[in-house]
Amino acid sequence: MSLLRAWKIIAALAGIFGAGAYTGHVVTEKTREAPAARAVSVDEFTHQTLRRLRKELKLKPEEVMRIEGHVEEAGRQLNEEYADTLKRIAAILDEAGAKIRAELDQEQQRRFDELLTETKARIARRSAER
Repeated sequence: MSLLRAWKIIAALAGIFGAGAYTGHVVTEKTREAPAARAVSVDEFTHQTLRRLRKELKLKPEEVMRIEGHVEEAGRQLNEEYADTLKRIAAILDEAGAKIRAELDQEQQRRFDELLTETKARIARRSAER
């Protein structure tokens, strides 16, 4: 195999690898930017759930009326659980943060505090969306 031909093959493989790496980077960044789960109000939850059940189960209007209260109650309970979970997550972050911070130098502590503040702000926003 000639040297020129070997370089063409190597260049083609490098191009394919580079395109794959770039695509992976773009997909990862887009996924990272997307919210993990959009907060849904109890009203939205009730409406979406009833719409789906009406369609999937072919519910009659009187059946929808009978189950609507159960769906609303489930939505309220899920909302409360979500809020409680966010509070527990914040407490875990506080506890772990104190332990991690003790292991860092001054500059790392400063940056760690910034990261922790950003994380807590995201949690607070998600909690407020409810």
